[in-house]
Amino acid sequence: MTRTRREARHKEKWKVDFGYIEKMVLEDTKNAEKDDPERVLEKYREAFRILDKIDVFRREGVALRKTPYPLNRFTLLLERHGNYQECLKEIEIYEKYKLKNDEVGLSKSDWESIQKRKARMIKKSS
Repeated sequence: MTRTRREARHKEKWKVDFGYIEKMVLEDTKNAEKDDPERVLEKYREAFRILDKIDVFRREGVALRKTPYPLNRFTLLLERHGNYQECLKEIEIYEKYKLKNDEVGLSKSDWESIQKRKARMIKKSS
């Protein structure tokens, strides 16, 4: 199979996943946060895994990601349910490994919220 055909197959695959991510993160999870937070947390984890995979293909030039990481909502939910250590860990993982390579980035308001949440998590974890 030629490189062009292989790239085209990858692009098509990630277009499907990209649409799934947008629907899952932007619609389904927000609506279910109060009713089933554990399921929503798992959906956010799945979203992170898929976005990470899309970024691998983006670096190879065969995929484009427009959806930001749902870090603000994910860490907010972790905080609301008392998962302070995990919340802090997820923020630190983003800062250490993803921030410098995240071409989509987070909105200014999301980043400010996350930094405030991080300060609270540090206090609560001590």
